[in-house]
Amino acid sequence: MSDESAGMRRPSRAVVASALLLRVKFHCIARLAPLVESNFNFIELGPRGTGKSYFYSEFTPYSTLISGGQATKATLFYNVLRRKIGLVGFWDTVAFDEVGGIKIKDPDTIQIMKDFMANGRFSRGVEVIAQASMAYVGNLDLSVEQIVNSEVHDLFQPLPKEFDLAIQDRFACYLPGWELPKNSSEFLTDHGIGRSWMSAARIKGRAEPRATSAKYS
Repeated sequence: MSDESAGMRRPSRAVVASALLLRVKFHCIARLAPLVESNFNFIELGPRGTGKSYFYSEFTPYSTLISGGQATKATLFYNVLRRKIGLVGFWDTVAFDEVGGIKIKDPDTIQIMKDFMANGRFSRGVEVIAQASMAYVGNLDLSVEQIVNSEVHDLFQPLPKEFDLAIQDRFACYLPGWELPKNSSEFLTDHGIGRSWMSAARIKGRAEPRATSAKYS
């Protein structure tokens, strides 16, 4: 992809494409992957102020951002008592803000998350199939240099301990957020395509409907 064609995708967010390096443009485009691909597992870790949370909360009405707190299987996946599908059945993208602060007390939640991230389905007395993508964003408290030279930490350092290698292996994309510039007026312009129009156009790229099917065993 040429530098010019990469730049064509950026005015929808009113960003001055010419002010960004080609590699940074690719990173910005990669952020769109969970919005246009079904069952795409994405993670972005980096410093504060680069627009990680803002992107999933404001760029499109088709994603939801979970800001910290406790993540339960009933909320995320399926409520057995109410026989009601969770967030993965109502949103194209379920994003977790400050992923390091997520509290998961029930081991079953992690196991269901692994199943869903692996093949887009899980079972809780019923078989549930959903198209939602999962996006995890968080902040690195240490510099990249400190992390890569450490015998204790790695680039998944902010993740809660429940996010083991099986979870990490299911990420289709790790975006190095430390390579993105912090939000600044020098990268912005007043001219851009409306967010709602652009996000709706992106969603048309999904081959599958948002609706989730559930079959009772």
